Amino acid sequence: MTEWVSITAAAERLTAAGDRVSRSTLSRYIAQHAEALSQRMAGRERLVQFDEVQRHRRENVNLGGGGAFEPSPRPVPATEARYTQADASARERIAKAGLSELELARQLRLTTTVTEVEQAALDAVTLMTTSLDQAVDVAAERAALKYGWDPKKARLAFKDFVQAGLAIFNSELMGAVDRMKVSMAEPQEEQS
Repeated sequence: MTEWVSITAAAERLTAAGDRVSRSTLSRYIAQHAEALSQRMAGRERLVQFDEVQRHRRENVNLGGGGAFEPSPRPVPATEARYTQADASARERIAKAGLSELELARQLRLTTTVTEVEQAALDAVTLMTTSLDQAVDVAAERAALKYGWDPKKARLAFKDFVQAGLAIFNSELMGAVDRMKVSMAEPQEEQS
């Protein structure tokens, strides 16, 4: 007895038997070989005779058939899988959507460029240096009054301390900005 199945069910059964085929690929295959394959409609769904489709695909020399049907010995790893045009179109739509979101975020000023971060860091270091220079003068005067130190010597000691600290801070900050630049220049991994 002949078994009539939907194209979706036929694709699933063929794949389970080792003939990896998607529903859309099988639908095109059936349309291409319509004269050789029996079809009928059941409502909105097109039905085919599973055994006939399986035999036709097994014997089709363009599919590597023509001999005895041998199921695939192992599943094809994702690294070896071939991408379809639909996969490429989907990736392109995802990429375009991501770029559109990024552009909208830029227009709404929700993003900050690396250059803006670098400039803000330099401005912060400048402001901190100026503030610390003023604080050194005040601290030197207080130390002179409180401990009887020479204000000029206290000022020099405090400035040396501040400069050493600022040099370390500036080096760490610029290193962080450089690492950010490098990470932004590297291609991002595709997210799945």
